[in-house]
Amino acid sequence: MKRPSVRLLLALGLGIGCGNPNRLMDDTLRKRASFDLSCPAEQLQLTPFDNVTSGVDGCSHRATYIWIPEERRWVMNEQGVTNQLQAQPGGPPSAPPAPAQR
Repeated sequence: MKRPSVRLLLALGLGIGCGNPNRLMDDTLRKRASFDLSCPAEQLQLTPFDNVTSGVDGCSHRATYIWIPEERRWVMNEQGVTNQLQAQPGGPPSAPPAPAQR
C-alpha cells in the first residue's frame, strides 16, 4: 500500500479546522471596530498597513488598530482616532478665537 505524501498531509492538515487566519483576524477587527466606532461591521473599510497594524474607516470615523498576538486581539491606537467630519475641510466650524487680552 502506498503511503500519502507529506505535502498532501500538510495541505489537508492546514486546511481542516484552522480556517483562514487572515479572515479570522479581519472578522475580529470588524467586530471590535464596529463596537468602538458605533458603526455596523458591513459599513467598515479595512486597510492593512502591515502584519500587525490596520486602519478602519466607517460612519465618518477613522481609527488605527494594532494586533496583539500574545492576546489574540486588536487594540485601538488612541493616537490614530479621528472623526472624519472634523478632519476634512468644510467640517464643523471651530470655536471662535478668544478675545484679545489687554
